[in-house]
Amino acid sequence: MFYSTKRSVAFFSALTLAQAVFAHDGPHDDIRKIGMSSPVSAATRTVTIAPQTRYINVNQGDIVKFEVEGKVFAWQFDTERPQGWLDLALFAPKGINTYAVQVFVGQNPLYQN
Repeated sequence: MFYSTKRSVAFFSALTLAQAVFAHDGPHDDIRKIGMSSPVSAATRTVTIAPQTRYINVNQGDIVKFEVEGKVFAWQFDTERPQGWLDLALFAPKGINTYAVQVFVGQNPLYQN
């Protein structure tokens, strides 16, 4: 009986810990709140990032192709809220120098009054 109780306590403790770990709303979730990677061919706008670039403006729903030091990636700005500042490094592929560029996401003009 004692062995069975210890085993049950250990099992439920591990189960509770696992739920807490998987319930954590960390960076893996945040990326979905700001958009998604997109094929470069789907981009409707191209932005070249240079060392002197400090910020860029986009609209919610835009698909933007970014060119940085010969590397290219695209991002669709499908944000939960229509306006706000984002760090380009949040969604740029690893190994790309983003020069600390900030991206301002404005409201989609199609939905403005």
